[in-house]
Amino acid sequence: MFATIPRLTALLLLLSTLSCAAANHAQRSYHTQTGSTVSSSIWQMQTTPSAITMVTTSNDGVINRFSISPTHKATTVWEFIDPLNNTHVHAFSVGKTIKLSGVLKGTKVQQSCNLDQPWWQPIPWNLEQMLGDNKDQATFVAIRPSDLKCHDFVAQRLAEQPEVSAAQKVRVEVRLTGAYNKFWKAQYWFDAHSDQFIRYQAKHGLFAKPTVVQLQELNLSPAAQ
Repeated sequence: MFATIPRLTALLLLLSTLSCAAANHAQRSYHTQTGSTVSSSIWQMQTTPSAITMVTTSNDGVINRFSISPTHKATTVWEFIDPLNNTHVHAFSVGKTIKLSGVLKGTKVQQSCNLDQPWWQPIPWNLEQMLGDNKDQATFVAIRPSDLKCHDFVAQRLAEQPEVSAAQKVRVEVRLTGAYNKFWKAQYWFDAHSDQFIRYQAKHGLFAKPTVVQLQELNLSPAAQ
């Protein structure tokens, strides 16, 4: 019996090595500015054949954790933590429903919304997948962190702009659908060759100053290169 232990140990080590080799790890650094308010965040991603996980951590303490289906690329679980605003919520999909519970700005919440479209909570990442699949348009659902309301969005790839550098010439516009279509929009820019998300710009309020998110650094693990 004990003679099999070294073999078992060797097998477990082999499986562990294969599992690590199959996983792709990537880390990105982004800079965010709204008026004079500046922050930075780290995005960490791990991809395996059975799971995609993503964590974003900001220097102001805001954390987002996502679980994403590797098959459909839709969000399945989202955790949102914002200590400064006394917010900690969990959301997960069950069939055609998103169930959400936790604390929003000190108040307990428990609610759900219907899923008529795929749930794309990390929107920039999902737009990368859209471009990678050579699609010019997509509709999806996302939850607004400020009030935890579900909204339907449409993403549209726009014509390339010659005046923009080659590294930023793929532009996608995201709008609310329906009657709210004209009231809010956001612009996303992607690297023309890698589909890498590199810039975001939008106003988060009628009289608000534009918020700009800019890629600062991209690091890949050896397994991901």
